[in-house]
Amino acid sequence: MTDVESYNIHQVFKKGFEAELDYADSLQRFGSTLTEKEKKAFNTLANMFRQQYEGIKGLQTDLNKKHILPYRKGWYPAERSGEWYVTLRFGDSGVHREHFDTETAAKSVKNVWKSSA
Repeated sequence: MTDVESYNIHQVFKKGFEAELDYADSLQRFGSTLTEKEKKAFNTLANMFRQQYEGIKGLQTDLNKKHILPYRKGWYPAERSGEWYVTLRFGDSGVHREHFDTETAAKSVKNVWKSSA
């Protein structure tokens, strides 16, 4: 996979996530210029992201934890931005991190997470 191919695929994921579309709809709406190779890679990654989410959800269930990470259509792992962040920990391990542009937003989410635990 070249940098250009990776960029093209990332753009489809990004636009789909921003439009709150599932993977198939993202590909249909924003992926018309992808090559067959890029479409295959997109679908492979989309399947992997679905499995990743299901694995996290299953782990929470196995640990008798509340399921607090809602599914978001078109989710994909991406670089985080923002100076402020909140980390969700299980024991000594960080299992989820959210970044925010303001301290107020970070504190608000932290309070929600604490009240949901």
